[in-house]
Amino acid sequence: MDGNDVVWLDGIEEIGVLSIPKVFAWWRLAAGVMEHFTHAVKVDDDSFVNVPNLLRALPAGPRDLCFGALAHAGYYPEPKFRMCGWSWNKNFGAWRRLKCEQRGFSVPNAFPLGALQVLSRALVLAVGTSRAVQEFSDAANLSADLRARDSNEDVALGYWLARLSRESRSSGTPLNVTYVSVNHRVPNLGCFRNGGLYKQATRDPIVIHRIKGHAGMGYVWRRLYEGAAHDPLLCARAAEIELPKGATLFSPSFEAKLKAGTAWLHFDQKTNRLTMGFGTPRSASIFESASGLFWRGNRSATAPPPPPPYSSPPYISPYVSPPSPKW
Repeated sequence: MDGNDVVWLDGIEEIGVLSIPKVFAWWRLAAGVMEHFTHAVKVDDDSFVNVPNLLRALPAGPRDLCFGALAHAGYYPEPKFRMCGWSWNKNFGAWRRLKCEQRGFSVPNAFPLGALQVLSRALVLAVGTSRAVQEFSDAANLSADLRARDSNEDVALGYWLARLSRESRSSGTPLNVTYVSVNHRVPNLGCFRNGGLYKQATRDPIVIHRIKGHAGMGYVWRRLYEGAAHDPLLCARAAEIELPKGATLFSPSFEAKLKAGTAWLHFDQKTNRLTMGFGTPRSASIFESASGLFWRGNRSATAPPPPPPYSSPPYISPYVSPPSPKW
């Protein structure tokens, strides 16, 4: 412990990303203190948690509760440690299209995304004290490319929960996992965006995710609790999202042009492209951003058309149980 709020996980190699061994070490540590708590909450470091909303949303009843922003995917444990067929809902479309079954992956299991993972005491103890999960983690540490995106530690947690639930059926205290999805209340922060998975900060979400700059936490706090108005420029600069650091957009002179009406911005939510215009539409000099890169065009400019309707992925209704895993 350092300052009573930082925990150093013993025996974990720091590779700059989350990994299966690091996540298991966290749940193992949580299991050691669960006598004092009813639930354990794990979030990514770019998540802003509205604690009062979380406490109000947590259901009181289920003993074996998995609560958060849920998705589904199949998993192939040792020796591959890879996921397949990622999907927002529990249909088998992506899993079948990618021929996951023929490649040896399990059927899709529900898993909580890293933005918000809440497990009840019974599930924390089941995961954190399991010899099988410990061996799984050790094997992953030895054989898996821990930087590979499809070794996803969140999907691995869903696999553990499904496996432990299945194996507990022959015991005297079987696990009967209740999955509660709150996807619609765990948006990514949007500054210029405000639709689909990306929402400007309001007081309704349980968690606001994707706040990459530490100053973004202060921006969200002021929006939620001090009544500050939404400012897309300040939001993007503070949270370090949607625009690169040091871009022309962040200069005081450009901000003055925006406020004076001699410059304009348009963010296309469908293509993830920001367009900026200077001067009148006929004489405007255009800058565009795609994947964080800016370039200057010499073409004549007109105000861009409004973006097409944005269709967000479906989210899972509360109290969804995944299909039985195939082992």
